Amino acid sequence: RDVDFALTVINFAPLSPADLDRRVRCHPRRIRDLGAHSYQDELVGPAQTDCFRVAKTHLGERVVKDETAATIAIVTAGTVTAEVGGEAHTLHTYDKIFLPAGLGPVSYTPHPSAEILECFPPT
Repeated sequence: RDVDFALTVINFAPLSPADLDRRVRCHPRRIRDLGAHSYQDELVGPAQTDCFRVAKTHLGERVVKDETAATIAIVTAGTVTAEVGGEAHTLHTYDKIFLPAGLGPVSYTPHPSAEILECFPPT
């Protein structure tokens, strides 16, 4: 199939800001508290798609996380040191890491705070 066919599946009808907000925007939903100043919000979950999940972790202190699924993590703000298996890696804004399933606990130490966007497979 060609580009013209591909363009036929796109709805080019304009949406008002209110319609766009109602139909498309994903509002964060608190999944869990990770400490006094740290938490994780769901941005995209099963209510939006069954293909993947996206969360954002806000770090205000050292946090140990043990995700059961493979994770692609992108630092979206700040600097954080990730420690796992005796190795430490300092990550800055826009750095990316892949954490395989079954890796075990990962310790995150923000300097002084950080945000991490996390992409997971579907549940």
